[in-house]
Amino acid sequence: MKNIVKTTDLINGWKKLGLDIGDKVIVHSSLSSLGSVDGGPETVIKSLQEAVGRSGILVMPSFTYGGGPFHSETLPSVVGLISETFRQMNDVYRSWHPTHSFCIWGKSAKNWAVIHNDYHPFADNSPIGRLYKNEGKILLIGVDHYANTMIHLAEKFVAVPYISGMSLEYLDDNGNIRKVTSPWRPGCSKGFNIVDSLVRGTTSWRSTTIGKAECQIMSAIDVVSCATSLLKKDKSALLCNEPLCEWCLNAREIV
Repeated sequence: MKNIVKTTDLINGWKKLGLDIGDKVIVHSSLSSLGSVDGGPETVIKSLQEAVGRSGILVMPSFTYGGGPFHSETLPSVVGLISETFRQMNDVYRSWHPTHSFCIWGKSAKNWAVIHNDYHPFADNSPIGRLYKNEGKILLIGVDHYANTMIHLAEKFVAVPYISGMSLEYLDDNGNIRKVTSPWRPGCSKGFNIVDSLVRGTTSWRSTTIGKAECQIMSAIDVVSCATSLLKKDKSALLCNEPLCEWCLNAREIV
C-alpha cells in the first residue's frame, strides 16, 4: 500500500525542524519529492501557514525567468507547483520584479511585497533582502542548494566580478509592454551545493524526512556566511563545473 503524506506528517515534521510561530521563512520545494500528499500542494502550504502563524512570514519564490512580459497577477511561477499554488491563494502578495518575484503571506506581507525601485532582484528592500536582515530561516523541501536563492546574496556582498545587467519587460496598467534595465542578472546556481557541508556544520541546520523527501532548515545568515567565506578565498567558488554551461565558462574568464 502506497504511503500517503498527511497534514499531521507535515506539521510534525516542521516541529522537528524547529519551525515555530512567528518565524520568518523562505521555502524552496519539490512537491513530487514528498511522494503522494493527501490534498496536494494546498496541504503543504496550509501546514506551513499553521506552523508560522499569522505573526510569522512565509515567503516563496515565484520566478518567471523572463518567460513573458511580467504582470504580477497573471504570469505564473515556473519554480514548482507549491509555489504556483501559493501565488494564487488568498492573502498572498507578490513582489514586483519581472524575473525574480516572491510571494509572501503573514504579518506585514503586503509591506514586504514592495516594488524594487532599482529593479535589483535581491535589493535590500526585496523580500529576500528583508528576510536576511530579519534573521529569517530557509526551508528546503526535497531540494538542495541549487534552489537556495539566498546564496546569491553572498555574490552581492562580495561583489563578484561576473555580475552583469539585463533587460526586463513588464506590462503596465494599460497593457503596454515596458522595458527597464536591472543591474544584475542572476546566473547559474548549479555550483551552489559546494556550501552543503559547511551549512550542515552550523548550529542552525536541522534535517528530517517527510514522506520520501529530506527536508532541511537553516539560518539565512549562516548560509550567506558560509557562501561568503568561500567567495572571499575564490571568487569563482560558486560557479559550476559543467563543460557546456556557457554562463559559468564566461564568468570564469572574467574572474
